[in-house]
Amino acid sequence: MSVVKMGKIRIIGIKEDQEEVIKELQKSEIIHIKSFEQGALDEYFSALTLNGEERHIAEEIAHIESALSFLEQFNENRALVENFFPARVETDEKGFEKTAHDFNYKNIIKNINDIKEKISKTEERIASLHSDIALLAPFKDLSWSPCQARETQTTNSVFLKGPKEEYASLADNLNGIGATFAEIISEDADFTYLLLAYWKENEDKISSAWKEKSFEIINLSLCDKLPSKAIVLDKKRIASLLEEKEALFTKIKRILNHKDKLMMVHDWYLFQLQREKAKEHLRESQRTFVLQGWVREDQKARAEETLKNKFPATYIEDITPDEGEVPPIAIKNPPIIRPFQGITKLFGLPHFGEVDPTALIAPFFFIFFGLCLTDAGYGIVLVAITLLAMKKIKLGAEGKQFFRLFLLGGIATIFWGIVTGGWFGIEVEKLPQLLKMSILINPLDSLMKFFILALALGLIQVFFGIGVEMYEQLRNRNFANAFADQLSFLIILSGTILWAASTQVVFLQRFYKTGLLIMLVGGIVMAVSSLFKKGKNPFLWIMLGLGAVVWKSKDFLSNVLSYSRLMALGLATSIIALVINILAGIALKQIPYLGIVLAVLIIVGGHLFNITINTLGAFVHTTRLHFVEFFSYFFQNGGEAFQPLSQESKYTISKVKTSAASTCLAARRVGRRTGGR
Repeated sequence: MSVVKMGKIRIIGIKEDQEEVIKELQKSEIIHIKSFEQGALDEYFSALTLNGEERHIAEEIAHIESALSFLEQFNENRALVENFFPARVETDEKGFEKTAHDFNYKNIIKNINDIKEKISKTEERIASLHSDIALLAPFKDLSWSPCQARETQTTNSVFLKGPKEEYASLADNLNGIGATFAEIISEDADFTYLLLAYWKENEDKISSAWKEKSFEIINLSLCDKLPSKAIVLDKKRIASLLEEKEALFTKIKRILNHKDKLMMVHDWYLFQLQREKAKEHLRESQRTFVLQGWVREDQKARAEETLKNKFPATYIEDITPDEGEVPPIAIKNPPIIRPFQGITKLFGLPHFGEVDPTALIAPFFFIFFGLCLTDAGYGIVLVAITLLAMKKIKLGAEGKQFFRLFLLGGIATIFWGIVTGGWFGIEVEKLPQLLKMSILINPLDSLMKFFILALALGLIQVFFGIGVEMYEQLRNRNFANAFADQLSFLIILSGTILWAASTQVVFLQRFYKTGLLIMLVGGIVMAVSSLFKKGKNPFLWIMLGLGAVVWKSKDFLSNVLSYSRLMALGLATSIIALVINILAGIALKQIPYLGIVLAVLIIVGGHLFNITINTLGAFVHTTRLHFVEFFSYFFQNGGEAFQPLSQESKYTISKVKTSAASTCLAARRVGRRTGGR
């Protein structure tokens, strides 16, 4: 449980080595590069002259991403899980570099874009033909081509479409005008389609009449065939275009074989882009360059050794941080604690000088998560699914830690399921005797005990949070504040709880006066400690302290009561599981023949749904308890993350990194066994 110590260094090298030095720093992932203060080293160095390479690389990445996105639409072998965790390509450094240099990705992208354009035009043509068919369908029974209904010197003919219920009224209006001929071509449920011929001298009156009744002209002047024949021809064209489209799809599916290589090239350019962005922080002279940044103290020697061995002309020096400058934050924990770092990072990293809360939340998160599910069967399923996912899905370091968190959550769920009798919602009375022997509390039968258990766990965590806050004050040598604000409050709370319990529980009645005495001691500690506070009248500090006790007591009570959600979620999981079993039993007994199939579907589908929704609930609510109720006492966050220049990939996973991590872990174990010799 620690925030890693950081040191600031400066690297000076010759310009001929600049590109290779940055590449080496990126591979080793050891330095968090920082910009120079304005005016710093201006006497010797100037800002690096950039040549627009970053823009070119960004454009190439955009082209490749567009091609990959289009290809993915045709990936029929994509697993369901890839919708949540996109597939990655595992590669070694040699294969990665060879693909990046030898693979003709531009030709592949050109082919993809050509096919994409052809597919788009084909789809537009098909849509246009479908529109033509829909337009001609009401006139398919015409025995002459619609283009023959044309305008002459004295007459005009138009095809109209309008509401069926308005046609009779339109016909009356047209008869009133006279000198017109109207013939219904067809009708459907909503519309009437007709041919209207009239003298042009009456055009204004006639057009006003049909517009008033919401009729509109349908332009069929380009149809020089019988509508029925035109429809048949259009359908044949659509069939031909669909064949062309399918042929294009086949070509795309063949190009899918190059998808992995495209992903490698994408990340190769991405690494280049990251190096180009890093160069923005460099300074240069005519023959040299300089950069500065933060390194972990435990990696500083490795950084110096790596650079000096490969680049003898490179000079590395320790430098003093600027006034008011704080280092970036990296947290370091043992492997068993490391999965919980994601929870800390989700809230925010500790600021400089603040304690890393990861190890503090780990045991509580483990206990609370399992208590929210309270079903050993569900825990076994969660562990199995997590292990399978970790084996099948190629993940980076953060992804693996995320799954390990749920693996630990599954183990906690198994424990709580064993002690509460939760096994896939099976009633306790129906469990084998062996499983009954381990039951310590049945939530459905002992609701109040389960409620008290949830609150007791909350009480412990809140007390612990106040204790951590006191430790922070002591560490910063604010002794008076630690005793007056935290220690006194803990003593007063302890006395209050003991006094309240003595009024309700018979065997605790003898501690009535003890509770009051402890409260008094807490008040004395607060009063005496306040005398040593700085900045205000001591008696004013005492008055403020008394008011703070009242205010903090209200917060304390509301915080502890929030832990009742642990009971609510645990009960919800158990009750839903029980209901699923009851429904499956009803289906099995009441529905002949198909009952067993339906019962199996209810059991499998219902329990999987219950596991999914309540696992999500357990994660969300357990996280919330830590963020709102626990962290509020001592953790402020706001630290800048330590982000060394590295190869941050999107589509690939390096086999070299995986093997290097395994080697490093093995070396540490050997070091521990040999006493570090």
